[in-house]
Amino acid sequence: MRITVKSRIIATMAAAFFIAIAVGTFGLWSLERTQADLSSMYRDQLMPIVHLGEVRNLIFLDRTALNQALLAGTPDAAAAADDRIKTHMAEMGKHWSAYYPALVNSDIEMSQDKTFIAKRLQTRDLIAQELKLLNSDQHEKASDFMLHSVESSFDEETSLIGKIVNENVRQAQQASADSSARGHRTVIITLLVLVVAALLVLFSGFALTRAVMKPLLQACGLAERISKGELNQALVVTGHDELSDTLRALSQMDTQLTAIVAKVRDNASDVMHSARDISAGNDDLSSRTQEQASSLEETAASMEEMTATVKQNAEGAGQAQNIATSLRSDAIAGRKIAVDASSAMELITEASRSISEIAVLIDEIAFQTNLLALNAAVEAARAGDQGRGFAVVATEVRSLAQRSASAAKSIKSLINDTVERVSVGAELVRKAGHSLETIQTGATRVCDIVSEIAAASVQQSSGIEQVNDAVTALDQVTQQNAALVEEASAASRQALELTQELVQQMAFFKIAGIAEEAASRIKVRAVEKVARTNTNEPAHRLQPVKLVLDTANEW
Repeated sequence: MRITVKSRIIATMAAAFFIAIAVGTFGLWSLERTQADLSSMYRDQLMPIVHLGEVRNLIFLDRTALNQALLAGTPDAAAAADDRIKTHMAEMGKHWSAYYPALVNSDIEMSQDKTFIAKRLQTRDLIAQELKLLNSDQHEKASDFMLHSVESSFDEETSLIGKIVNENVRQAQQASADSSARGHRTVIITLLVLVVAALLVLFSGFALTRAVMKPLLQACGLAERISKGELNQALVVTGHDELSDTLRALSQMDTQLTAIVAKVRDNASDVMHSARDISAGNDDLSSRTQEQASSLEETAASMEEMTATVKQNAEGAGQAQNIATSLRSDAIAGRKIAVDASSAMELITEASRSISEIAVLIDEIAFQTNLLALNAAVEAARAGDQGRGFAVVATEVRSLAQRSASAAKSIKSLINDTVERVSVGAELVRKAGHSLETIQTGATRVCDIVSEIAAASVQQSSGIEQVNDAVTALDQVTQQNAALVEEASAASRQALELTQELVQQMAFFKIAGIAEEAASRIKVRAVEKVARTNTNEPAHRLQPVKLVLDTANEW
């Protein structure tokens, strides 16, 4: 199955994208669930306790008003107590209506509320009877009735209110425990998802880096060895992507070059042996070597140009290696961005823990409210007419309620901060995608450098043409010396046949864009008619010899 580099990059980016979406969605859902739990605790547990505390305070105020009127023993004091009790009952009705039945959350609490309502109606009748006795100046009966009937009814009301408050405290503790358990599960699930996501991203990045860098480094190493003249490099290519195809093509090129160079080497050896046979007849040609010197100088200049071109090719290979190093740095940067994304997700976990701590603070405030209310009841019961200090306790209860509201605001602020950090995580994942795009750009630059190497090869071809021209000039001088090398003609024919085979082997190399021009030049005769130039004709004349590359299209 062919899996391309493009498909691997797209798959890696898609996996990172969907993981980020999943983590963000789960985090937002968890935050929404936590906010709903906190709102429920504030509405269903905290507010009932506040209203019930106000009801209990008003009961204490009723008791205080009756005791003050009983101690004063005047009709005016009784009338004033009656007015204050009516005011207290109106306020008590408001708080009780706000609590009952909208904020009742259990059957036990509903049963306790109904019992308190019945007891409150009974207490109201007893208060009316007590005021009637005070208005009729029956102080002894009023004192006795207050001590044995009204006070006991007040105590029962206070006890019932305490039970209702305790029931709400129990419900708040249960809700807090459930919310904490949910938060703990959310943290565990989030950590597991983050660990799996990090492992998946690291594995994908490692696999992609290896799939890209391994064939690229092999290709660079092969090209560098070929540029140094080291052929026949055995490579095993197992991949099926674009880079593996490139490496496979380079390996095939190396194999072809190895075979061609080996054949050329053998032919060159044969040519050398033939040249030895010719050397005996070339001793008389020494006087004419001066004419060939200029042609040889041109050949040397062309070879210098070819050397410069080869150097340029080597520099291009060095640039390709530098770009590969840069791609590796980009991959490291992508890995660092993934680590930063993991750190941002850990901040989300810390914010969730802060939310849990604030929930504990709300629970402690509710507990302190209950203790203060109980202390106020004890103080009022013991102080008698000195029960005015109860107002201080009531003020402290309201202060605690304000602290509860402030804690709720802090929770909301933390939730918003957590959402922002989730956005930061999404931005880091986007940067990771950008780093992968940078890697692709680097690969494009490698292709450009390969194009520059091809252009340098064109310059090499031009230098070879100049060498051919110089060889042609040498051939013209050689024609003038043909009379001195008749005895070497047989060896020359053998060298010609070997040279033709050598040229046919070298015609394997092709350079796109200069095919027609090269073909027209290659078809020029390399060796023309050989004849003696002196006045004495030899026994027989050498026949014209042609060196034609009729099968080559490109050099």
